[in-house]
Amino acid sequence: DKIYNLVPESERAWHAGDSGFAGRTILNDTSIGIEIVNSGIKPEYRDALKNDNLDYRPYEHYVAFDELQIKKVAKLVQNIATRYDISPKNIVGHSDIAPSRKIDPGAKFPWERLYKEYGIGAWYDEFDKQFIMNQNEFATATIHEIKQEFRDYGYQINNSDEWDKASRDMVYAFQLHFRPQRPTGELDLETYAILRALNKKYAGRDDFY
Repeated sequence: DKIYNLVPESERAWHAGDSGFAGRTILNDTSIGIEIVNSGIKPEYRDALKNDNLDYRPYEHYVAFDELQIKKVAKLVQNIATRYDISPKNIVGHSDIAPSRKIDPGAKFPWERLYKEYGIGAWYDEFDKQFIMNQNEFATATIHEIKQEFRDYGYQINNSDEWDKASRDMVYAFQLHFRPQRPTGELDLETYAILRALNKKYAGRDDFY
């Protein structure tokens, strides 16, 4: 596996497209894109959405990454993040910044492993997640309050008072990143707790305990 530098880091590439995160849009201007060779969806599942009436692809549809790829990506991201002092939560996937257009790097990209083994990117604390799941706040949280939690973390989401398709696309993208074993596009207690735990850790929130 080789690493190619296709565009100098000082130049504007076209990797992100129509995108947004952390209050910024048109992220081609302010990001460095890394493309990883991967088939994406297993051949036997490529027609599954229309044939099986699925809204979103489950974990098993995705193709795993090679071990060498992960090690090389880890070293590359460590280097770039150090040189540019990039915040952990600003190390994101294409689906995080363009959830209605993209699903890459997909459910089998090992975000948790990269965080734990290489110190790359953001990840929630399990204790915080479990604590929040044991509270009753999810049952009473409004859609607007939950959507604001996503904005607080960095995701772009609309102001509608329903979980419309665009909103569910964003929930699915969030789950691909932070709960990849069960990405459904549906906002549930665990997804909410992970989001709240991330905001506790990275968004300077102190309204938890």
